[in-house]
Amino acid sequence: MNKHFKITTMGILAASLLFSHGALASNEKAGKENKTVVTAEAEAETTVTATTDVNADKYLDKVQRIQAKLDQFTAQDVPATALEGKVGSIQNRTDALKAQLEELAEIEKEVATLEGEEAKTATHSLAAVYVELGKLEAALKVQTDLAKKLHEETDEEILKQYKEVGKLLKQMGKVGVKALVNGAEPTMDVQPAIENGRTLVPFRAMAEALGAEVAWDADKRTVTVTKEGTTVVLTIDSMIATVDGKEYKLDVPAKIKNGRTVIPLRFLSESLKAKVLWEQETQTVVVIEPTSTEETATTEENQDQ
Repeated sequence: MNKHFKITTMGILAASLLFSHGALASNEKAGKENKTVVTAEAEAETTVTATTDVNADKYLDKVQRIQAKLDQFTAQDVPATALEGKVGSIQNRTDALKAQLEELAEIEKEVATLEGEEAKTATHSLAAVYVELGKLEAALKVQTDLAKKLHEETDEEILKQYKEVGKLLKQMGKVGVKALVNGAEPTMDVQPAIENGRTLVPFRAMAEALGAEVAWDADKRTVTVTKEGTTVVLTIDSMIATVDGKEYKLDVPAKIKNGRTVIPLRFLSESLKAKVLWEQETQTVVVIEPTSTEETATTEENQDQ
């Protein structure tokens, strides 16, 4: 059964989606009412009216300019009444922004309950609003939450959503290769890099993100990763690795980079039964651990063979 938005929610998000696509770019008056027709499956069309600030970015710039003017007035030791006026102006605008964000937080809770195409449409619209307000972290959260919901869909659909996540990370200053494990960025002290078509990542950060135990043998120069009965061993600068004692040839060996041990992300992840996808445009590696249902199905399939 499909879930449907409350009228106010759909109205706000539909209007904001139009804005993000540039349909309202020429409108210079904030707060203009926009009528949007919302069509729900097996439901009659409902016309709703929603008010949205179509110049959020300009509004934020204005607040910053007022703040700068206030700083200038303070430095010039202007009369207290003048300062009070500037402070009041800033307070009014920041209160309005705070109210907007509180309303969006409530909408975010409702969007999280949606499924299917409604979830995708609502999420993209909400993320666009957050971006316009300069709230990239909030936009990233709602977009990532959606991507994680779709981990059991086709690879094409998963990558489509993670592409949006990758774009937001790029806007936030994350350059180069980005690695996500189950929708989250592992904390890495060495930037992931591509070598000979393979992504190399710090072994400890990656293994721990996958819930595995790690060990480093300085004498043998080996990395050992264990999880749920599977043991992966890689040796620095060796093209041979082992999984439960069985040898595999690597395209790129584990190595030392900037004082840190890095290993092939795909080999480790797939050895631990995780799915690995590559989003080319945003250079994002997506690692997804199987659900318990998928693990059970795989085990039963192997037993049948």
